[in-house]
Amino acid sequence: MCSHGFLRDDTVRKSLQPPYTGPYQVVSRDEKTISIIINGQTSRVSIDRVKPAYILAEEPQKESRDPPKFYIKTPSVTRVPDTARSKSPPTYTTRSGRQVRFKKP
Repeated sequence: MCSHGFLRDDTVRKSLQPPYTGPYQVVSRDEKTISIIINGQTSRVSIDRVKPAYILAEEPQKESRDPPKFYIKTPSVTRVPDTARSKSPPTYTTRSGRQVRFKKP
């Protein structure tokens, strides 16, 4: 037996209106009916209209004094030394090993 359940509303609904209401606390269950508390009163409804509600237990929050720190790594570009001073622009090597040359304006 579940502790809470949603109750299906069989009326004509407008758009974006949920088909289930609740969750409501379950008091007892028979073979074909279930007793739930709606607005402080116990109501007996068919078990076909009830969908079990899965409620997560609340965990105590751990106090954190310092906010988490996030570091963003920027891609590093290493310059390959040019042994011969030629007219070609300097060549850079990326982290993935590709060589990149930029044109001078």
